[in-house]
Amino acid sequence: GSMGPTSGTRFYSRSDIQFCTGTSLPIELVYFEGRNTVDGNLLEWQTATEINNDYFTLERGVYANGSVDWQVIEYQPGAGNSAITHTYGYYDWEYADDINYYRLTQTDYNGQQETFNIIAIDNRIKTNHIIRAYNLLGQLVPLDTPGHIIIELEDGTYQKKFN
Repeated sequence: GSMGPTSGTRFYSRSDIQFCTGTSLPIELVYFEGRNTVDGNLLEWQTATEINNDYFTLERGVYANGSVDWQVIEYQPGAGNSAITHTYGYYDWEYADDINYYRLTQTDYNGQQETFNIIAIDNRIKTNHIIRAYNLLGQLVPLDTPGHIIIELEDGTYQKKFN
């Protein structure tokens, strides 16, 4: 389920590996990263420690008219106080076919916030150009050849076409 205002899928895991640290930061962020997958844009972050961590806010931004327009896409509860590794994640299904920017903000129980570095995922539509066409005997033919032809695309895939 999702607590966020848009569609997506949340996931969470923890590790029972213990960390001893003297840090007074609200959280010790190990990483915040993202990539495009068949299930959408996958955003993941991991904490080594958390102190008074109420929740995380995940925002998506698209650059337009000289600035980035930010939209909250997810709120995830934090672990509160923890000295073990926690991994959080979210699949964004509603990304734009453009460069999508994401930022993560952590909020303490007292309302204080910390925003981390912005990451980007390039979701611009990629053009898949035709390299050549073959007939069913494997001979090179023009694209407008009548009958069944097989089209080879630049990404290494093939499509069958009937003219």
